[in-house]
Amino acid sequence: LGSSNEGVVFKLMKDLDLTDFISDNFPSEGWMPVGVESTPFQGKFYGNNHTISGMWINRTSTDNIGLFGYVSGATIKDLNLQGKGVVGKANVGGLCGYSVSSSFTNCSSEFTCVSGSTKVGGLIGQITSTSVTQAGHAGEVKGASSHIGGLIGGASLKEEFGDKYL
Repeated sequence: LGSSNEGVVFKLMKDLDLTDFISDNFPSEGWMPVGVESTPFQGKFYGNNHTISGMWINRTSTDNIGLFGYVSGATIKDLNLQGKGVVGKANVGGLCGYSVSSSFTNCSSEFTCVSGSTKVGGLIGQITSTSVTQAGHAGEVKGASSHIGGLIGGASLKEEFGDKYL
């Protein structure tokens, strides 16, 4: 997946099992999240109600952890995720670590455990000016400090005078 390509569209055409891909390419740390703060994912990802399975992440010293690490202005819809554990530092979620001005519709995740230090959610770790509708998560969610939630860990609104947490 391309990270900073605005307007790019991906459509999942069948269920996808990441088990072998992760084993061959990232055997010690698991999946490498798509998008980082300096080059966020800015496109559209349509899951077409398919499932991505076999995903796991073990990046305990890294922020913005999930299938997507950091998204901005993105649209992600009709996607199901299944996997073992997702572990990161801050902004940790099964689907997305950090989201700015994006939308998530009809997305779900099922992981044995999603964990991190702060801003940990089963689906999304931290949202800012983002909409989430028809979403769900099944599995344990653990955090070491604040902003821990079953679906979303933390939410804030961008305002003229800085971030304000809800």
